[in-house]
Amino acid sequence: MDRHKFDAELGKTAAKNGTHIILGTKVSSLLVKVDYVEAQLKTPQGEKQVRSKIAVIATGISFNLQASLGMGRPKKITKGIKVEVIAQDLKRLQIYWGR
Repeated sequence: MDRHKFDAELGKTAAKNGTHIILGTKVSSLLVKVDYVEAQLKTPQGEKQVRSKIAVIATGISFNLQASLGMGRPKKITKGIKVEVIAQDLKRLQIYWGR
């Protein structure tokens, strides 16, 4: 899968369905209320607050935001490896990992 193309298409679909996407921004804190979530943002233009009905926390390997919300850190992490190969007439693929 071409991750950059996938991300771009996902962003286009989200924007078409009303999602407001802010790039180059870091969430410094989240305040969870009954009816909304308020995020404190650090943008290139300065600090900003936004409210939303939901928040999706997708920070990758950094779990500081989750920890600050009392969610803790995951007990297990699956590591990923990306390999691109050219294959013709591939009918079966087996992947093994572990020891």
